[in-house]
Amino acid sequence: AETYIDSLRWHLRATALSNKTGPLMIFSKRGAQSAGLEDDADRDRFYTAYMDLAIEQLAADLGDPRADVESYASWLESQNYPEIIPEIARTAAEELRAEIALIQTEIGVANDA
Repeated sequence: AETYIDSLRWHLRATALSNKTGPLMIFSKRGAQSAGLEDDADRDRFYTAYMDLAIEQLAADLGDPRADVESYASWLESQNYPEIIPEIARTAAEELRAEIALIQTEIGVANDA
């Protein structure tokens, strides 16, 4: 069975190949459900929460008008997630961007972002 991380890696690769944020935006909307994470695993919910925010942040940084960082961050706050999540998410967004650049370098795709 494909895990959340496996799915994220494939979507990062698709993003790198297409040089568009669409694959990651799709992942943030459906990734946890399609990867079969259990609803009662707090660690998994925490991880997917900040990763989804990181993907929204990355998409916003890359100019995707569909990204809505503020709404997602407000929702997380309303769900009583820790206040440090936005900071963790920004770091994760930078790491995702670096991973995309590395994939693009490895496969020879020009990085327009």
